[in-house]
Amino acid sequence: MTAELDMAVLALAIWTYLILGRGGFWLGREHEDRTPLPPAGNGEGGENWPSVVAVVPARNEADMLPRSLASLLCQDYPGAFAIVVVDDQSEDGTVDVARRVAADGRRKVRVLRGRPLPEGWSGKVWALEQGIAYAKRIPDPPWYLLLTDADIAHAPESLTRLVARARANALAMTSLMAKL
Repeated sequence: MTAELDMAVLALAIWTYLILGRGGFWLGREHEDRTPLPPAGNGEGGENWPSVVAVVPARNEADMLPRSLASLLCQDYPGAFAIVVVDDQSEDGTVDVARRVAADGRRKVRVLRGRPLPEGWSGKVWALEQGIAYAKRIPDPPWYLLLTDADIAHAPESLTRLVARARANALAMTSLMAKL
Protein backbone atom coordinates (compact mmCIF):
# COMPACT_ATOMS: atom_id res chain seq x y z
CA MET A 1 0.00 0.00 0.00
CA THR A 2 2.94 2.35 0.59
CA ALA A 3 3.98 2.31 -3.08
CA GLU A 4 0.41 3.17 -4.12
CA LEU A 5 0.22 5.98 -1.58
CA ASP A 6 3.61 7.30 -2.71
CA MET A 7 2.45 7.25 -6.34
CA ALA A 8 -0.77 9.09 -5.43
CA VAL A 9 1.16 11.74 -3.49
CA LEU A 10 3.59 12.16 -6.39
CA ALA A 11 0.71 12.54 -8.87
CA LEU A 12 -0.95 15.11 -6.58
CA ALA A 13 2.33 17.04 -6.28
CA ILE A 14 2.79 17.08 -10.06
CA TRP A 15 -0.76 18.29 -10.70
CA THR A 16 -0.46 20.91 -7.95
CA TYR A 17 2.73 22.20 -9.57
CA LEU A 18 1.14 22.30 -13.02
CA ILE A 19 -2.00 24.03 -11.80
CA LEU A 20 -0.42 26.56 -9.44
CA GLY A 21 3.20 26.83 -10.53
CA ARG A 22 2.89 27.22 -14.27
CA GLY A 23 0.72 30.32 -14.33
CA GLY A 24 -2.40 28.70 -15.76
CA PHE A 25 -0.75 27.89 -19.11
CA TRP A 26 -3.68 25.68 -20.10
CA LEU A 27 -6.10 28.59 -20.06
CA GLY A 28 -4.79 29.88 -23.38
CA ARG A 29 -5.19 33.52 -22.42
CA GLU A 30 -3.91 34.76 -25.76
CA HIS A 31 -6.71 34.59 -28.30
CA GLU A 32 -7.22 35.69 -31.87
CA ASP A 33 -9.59 38.50 -30.98
CA ARG A 34 -11.22 40.14 -33.96
CA THR A 35 -10.19 43.67 -33.11
CA PRO A 36 -8.75 45.68 -35.99
CA LEU A 37 -4.98 45.57 -36.25
CA PRO A 38 -2.77 48.33 -37.57
CA PRO A 39 -1.96 47.71 -41.24
CA ALA A 40 1.30 45.90 -41.92
CA GLY A 41 1.66 47.61 -45.26
CA ASN A 42 0.47 50.86 -46.70
CA GLY A 43 -0.36 49.79 -50.23
CA GLU A 44 -3.53 48.21 -51.47
CA GLY A 45 -1.67 46.25 -54.13
CA GLY A 46 0.72 44.47 -51.80
CA GLU A 47 3.42 47.10 -51.44
CA ASN A 48 5.27 46.80 -48.12
CA TRP A 49 3.64 43.48 -47.26
CA PRO A 50 6.37 40.86 -46.78
CA SER A 51 6.33 37.77 -48.93
CA VAL A 52 5.09 34.58 -47.29
CA VAL A 53 5.47 30.93 -48.19
CA ALA A 54 3.14 28.38 -46.61
CA VAL A 55 4.76 24.99 -46.04
CA VAL A 56 2.25 22.15 -45.79
CA PRO A 57 3.54 18.68 -44.88
CA ALA A 58 1.04 16.08 -46.07
CA ARG A 59 0.99 12.34 -45.49
CA ASN A 60 -2.10 10.47 -46.65
CA GLU A 61 -4.20 13.65 -46.62
CA ALA A 62 -6.08 13.17 -49.90
CA ASP A 63 -9.41 13.50 -48.09
CA MET A 64 -8.46 16.71 -46.26
CA LEU A 65 -6.50 18.63 -48.91
CA PRO A 66 -9.47 19.79 -51.00
CA ARG A 67 -10.68 21.85 -48.05
CA SER A 68 -7.40 22.84 -46.39
CA LEU A 69 -5.43 23.70 -49.54
CA ALA A 70 -8.43 25.53 -50.99
CA SER A 71 -8.56 27.65 -47.82
CA LEU A 72 -4.93 28.67 -48.36
CA LEU A 73 -5.59 29.43 -52.01
CA CYS A 74 -8.42 31.78 -50.96
CA GLN A 75 -6.35 33.91 -48.58
CA ASP A 76 -6.93 37.66 -48.96
CA TYR A 77 -3.25 38.39 -48.32
CA PRO A 78 -2.19 41.45 -50.35
CA GLY A 79 1.51 40.55 -50.55
CA ALA A 80 3.34 37.82 -52.41
CA PHE A 81 2.15 34.44 -51.16
CA ALA A 82 3.14 30.98 -52.38
CA ILE A 83 2.36 27.51 -51.10
CA VAL A 84 4.61 24.46 -50.92
CA VAL A 85 2.93 21.11 -50.28
CA VAL A 86 5.41 18.40 -49.33
CA ASP A 87 4.09 14.89 -49.86
CA ASP A 88 5.50 12.78 -47.04
CA GLN A 89 5.53 9.37 -48.78
CA SER A 90 1.72 9.19 -49.06
CA GLU A 91 -0.04 6.09 -50.29
CA ASP A 92 -3.50 7.56 -50.94
CA GLY A 93 -3.08 9.87 -53.94
CA THR A 94 -2.24 12.98 -51.91
CA VAL A 95 0.05 14.30 -54.67
CA ASP A 96 -2.65 14.01 -57.35
CA VAL A 97 -5.26 15.70 -55.14
CA ALA A 98 -2.85 18.51 -54.23
CA ARG A 99 -2.03 19.14 -57.90
CA ARG A 100 -5.71 19.10 -58.88
CA VAL A 101 -6.70 21.57 -56.13
CA ALA A 102 -3.67 23.77 -56.88
CA ALA A 103 -4.65 24.00 -60.55
CA ASP A 104 -7.91 25.68 -59.52
CA GLY A 105 -6.24 28.40 -57.43
CA ARG A 106 -4.84 31.81 -58.25
CA ARG A 107 -1.85 31.38 -55.93
CA LYS A 108 1.45 29.78 -56.84
CA VAL A 109 1.56 26.22 -55.49
CA ARG A 110 4.46 23.81 -55.70
CA VAL A 111 3.86 20.16 -54.86
CA LEU A 112 7.03 18.32 -53.85
CA ARG A 113 7.43 14.59 -53.46
CA GLY A 114 9.25 14.21 -50.17
CA ARG A 115 12.50 12.31 -50.04
CA PRO A 116 12.75 9.16 -47.89
CA LEU A 117 13.07 9.73 -44.18
CA PRO A 118 16.72 9.90 -43.06
CA GLU A 119 17.78 8.30 -39.81
CA GLY A 120 17.17 10.53 -36.81
CA TRP A 121 14.32 12.53 -38.35
CA SER A 122 10.58 12.30 -37.71
CA GLY A 123 8.23 12.40 -40.69
CA LYS A 124 6.49 15.76 -40.30
CA VAL A 125 9.65 17.60 -39.27
CA TRP A 126 11.53 16.12 -42.24
CA ALA A 127 8.74 17.20 -44.60
CA LEU A 128 8.83 20.72 -43.11
CA GLU A 129 12.61 20.84 -43.53
CA GLN A 130 12.26 20.01 -47.22
CA GLY A 131 9.56 22.65 -47.71
CA ILE A 132 11.57 25.30 -45.91
CA ALA A 133 14.69 24.44 -47.94
CA TYR A 134 12.63 24.86 -51.12
CA ALA A 135 11.22 28.21 -49.89
CA LYS A 136 14.75 29.50 -49.23
CA ARG A 137 15.64 28.91 -52.90
CA ILE A 138 12.80 31.09 -54.17
CA PRO A 139 14.17 34.37 -55.57
CA ASP A 140 13.66 37.03 -52.92
CA PRO A 141 13.20 34.47 -50.11
CA PRO A 142 10.14 34.92 -47.92
CA TRP A 143 10.18 37.18 -44.94
CA TYR A 144 7.73 34.84 -43.24
CA LEU A 145 6.95 31.16 -43.36
CA LEU A 146 3.49 29.82 -42.53
CA LEU A 147 3.91 26.29 -41.20
CA THR A 148 0.54 24.58 -41.22
CA ASP A 149 -0.86 21.07 -41.28
CA ALA A 150 -2.66 19.58 -44.25
CA ASP A 151 -5.84 19.13 -42.22
CA ILE A 152 -6.25 22.78 -41.15
CA ALA A 153 -8.76 25.02 -42.93
CA HIS A 154 -7.88 28.71 -42.68
CA ALA A 155 -10.26 31.65 -42.60
CA PRO A 156 -9.67 33.93 -45.64
CA GLU A 157 -8.14 36.70 -43.52
CA SER A 158 -6.01 34.54 -41.21
CA LEU A 159 -2.67 35.08 -43.00
CA THR A 160 -3.20 38.83 -43.29
CA ARG A 161 -4.02 39.01 -39.58
CA LEU A 162 -1.01 36.89 -38.56
CA VAL A 163 1.42 39.01 -40.59
CA ALA A 164 -0.17 42.27 -39.40
CA ARG A 165 0.11 41.13 -35.77
CA ALA A 166 3.72 40.03 -36.23
CA ARG A 167 4.73 43.31 -37.81
CA ALA A 168 2.74 45.55 -35.46
CA ASN A 169 4.33 43.89 -32.43
CA ALA A 170 7.81 43.33 -33.96
CA LEU A 171 7.45 39.56 -33.54
CA ALA A 172 9.77 37.08 -35.20
CA MET A 173 7.17 34.36 -34.73
CA THR A 174 3.47 34.24 -34.00
CA SER A 175 1.18 31.28 -33.64
CA LEU A 176 -2.46 30.41 -33.27
CA MET A 177 -4.04 27.18 -32.17
CA ALA A 178 -6.52 25.74 -34.61
CA LYS A 179 -10.08 25.49 -33.41
CA LEU A 180 -10.66 21.77 -33.08
